[in-house]
Amino acid sequence: MGTYVEEIPFSRGEARARECLGKWEQDQGLKFELVKKGDYWVHIRHKTLHFVITFLPNAVRVEGWVQDIVKYSLSPKAIVGLFARRKGWRIYQTLKSALLRADSES
Repeated sequence: MGTYVEEIPFSRGEARARECLGKWEQDQGLKFELVKKGDYWVHIRHKTLHFVITFLPNAVRVEGWVQDIVKYSLSPKAIVGLFARRKGWRIYQTLKSALLRADSES
């Protein structure tokens, strides 16, 4: 996955975005741990997958990355890292879809 940053349009407000985030976490069946939070952002992680989610007035900024992975190596840890990045990308895509779907609902 590398580090990926995107602002996803979301006009329904911070409370609705946080609600959508909670529902998405339940739907994924993954237990995300709260690393840190501020007034308008949260940093969550599942194993080595990290997301910093910032709630902006008309968007949700998502920064995602896989941490503690050795790059450019053929070691077993690097192979596991490749699968972690792929899985991280798929999980990120489900988050993006959930936010876009929630924003389009009336």
